[in-house]
Amino acid sequence: MSERAECIIFANQKGGTGKTSSCLAIAGHLVQKGYKVLAVDIDPQANLTLGLGFSKGMVAKTMYDAILNHCKGYEGVSIKEVVIETKLENFHLAPAESDLCVAEILVQDAQDRTGVLKQVLEDVISLYDYILIDPPPHLGLLMLNGLRASDQVVVPVDAGIFSLVSLENFQNYCDEMKEMTGHAIEKKTVVMTRYARPGFISKLMRKTCPPQEMKEMLGKMYEHVFFVPESTEIYDAHKEGLPISHFAPNSKISNTYRRITEHIVSLDKTVQL
Repeated sequence: MSERAECIIFANQKGGTGKTSSCLAIAGHLVQKGYKVLAVDIDPQANLTLGLGFSKGMVAKTMYDAILNHCKGYEGVSIKEVVIETKLENFHLAPAESDLCVAEILVQDAQDRTGVLKQVLEDVISLYDYILIDPPPHLGLLMLNGLRASDQVVVPVDAGIFSLVSLENFQNYCDEMKEMTGHAIEKKTVVMTRYARPGFISKLMRKTCPPQEMKEMLGKMYEHVFFVPESTEIYDAHKEGLPISHFAPNSKISNTYRRITEHIVSLDKTVQL
């Protein structure tokens, strides 16, 4: 175990890009590699929490309580009281709830409003090898707090027409964060989810399909780009409350996320087994 966990945020302002699915999949593969992992859900939708089999009412404390602990005039708890065990050994969860919408308002009055999550994580950062953060899909204070607390960012995108625009806006947001806080994230990985290879008709007509066009453009724009195939197995895994790494370990999509995980570990020079 490292002295200090590598923090990775899965972020995109655009919803529906596979952000939570990617976070769960990579967390599972990190655990399979022998690392101790904490998944931190700061999205009021709580999809990461649901994807690990925890529905509303199953958890006593959430990240709302941990963030509240660092807001002036409010009483919360340490994140140590929030963290719960999942079905997998060495894979823990700091769950979310809908009240995190309120927390985003409350942190505006904090002395360091972009550094609240970083302060929250200090209580557990020496207990894990990796901390994976799943923020809401919008450029608000929770997203900014997640970026400020992170060493790496994984940006999931889809093949939609607005993906390149959202990527450009997200990059501008990261640049603004650097100017505002002095914190820069140099380690970036782009993951295109639900990638479909060109079909027979497009090959016959020698035409490129939208996913193929996106693949070519992303390859020119970013150094580290991965393409995750479309698969229904990922949804079945969520229903079982398991990462794809454990639900269908030999599937094509699991093998793809395994390669992405190996890349992420290679970017982190601090963790030793």
